[in-house]
Amino acid sequence: MKSAAVIGGAALLAACTSSEPDGDIKGIDVDLNTAQTDYDDVISYNNFYEFTTSKNDVVRLSKDFQTSPWEVKVEGLVNNPITLGIEDFKTSFDIEERIYRMRCVEGWSMVIPWLGFPLKKLIDIVEPKAEAKYL
Repeated sequence: MKSAAVIGGAALLAACTSSEPDGDIKGIDVDLNTAQTDYDDVISYNNFYEFTTSKNDVVRLSKDFQTSPWEVKVEGLVNNPITLGIEDFKTSFDIEERIYRMRCVEGWSMVIPWLGFPLKKLIDIVEPKAEAKYL
């Protein structure tokens, strides 16, 4: 189920285009003054098909889904395998805030604040081996 949730989130983002902080989406100008999308809209519209194919019902059907304790294991062709829980992520990395402007091929768009860290920081810690082909 953990993998399914990650894959579902990745599928949502893969179907959409997000802008870089400079406001450019693959050569398309973006109005950087667009208001942020309402929080309730952001958390209630998604593509987690593990719960339902109805984007608007996921929040209701997943309300009792347990997301803790979860761990992420990075192993395989890395010099420093690591297992991190959610609290480890919060304490091991400097958290950054970014604003993402997303336009989806399905016709919706959102302006969403994001707190997190660049994936490169985790990659630098685990040190993928030269023979690694995928992350």
